[in-house]
Amino acid sequence: MSNPPPPGWNKTIDDLFEEMKQGKRLFVGGDEGDWARDYERSLLPPGTVFPRGGQVWEVVDECDVQVDYIFAAPAGCGGNGGLRKGERVRIMTGGTDPEPLIVFFLPVRYDDLHDTLVPAKRSQ
Repeated sequence: MSNPPPPGWNKTIDDLFEEMKQGKRLFVGGDEGDWARDYERSLLPPGTVFPRGGQVWEVVDECDVQVDYIFAAPAGCGGNGGLRKGERVRIMTGGTDPEPLIVFFLPVRYDDLHDTLVPAKRSQ
């Protein structure tokens, strides 16, 4: 459990990562990471439903996604992709946060979408 945030704390996870890019911090985590997640949750409407592992969710608005390319090599990499309205994704299991703000998922139509999510030079 983290310490309570300082009065007026209003930084998001994105804010902390931006500070890291600017060289103002070395990493994102610890109490500040917890405070940022708690702050972001406080901005959500009451009754917000959070995804759980194994559930299938449908994209309601076209959106950008971060794509992780997983290989048999020691390190992977990633890029950006997009999902269109109506696509369905299965939430991956293994997360420990009961109210996750970030989840890992696989598109239900992964095979059909592979070429649009993974650049050809990465899938060779």
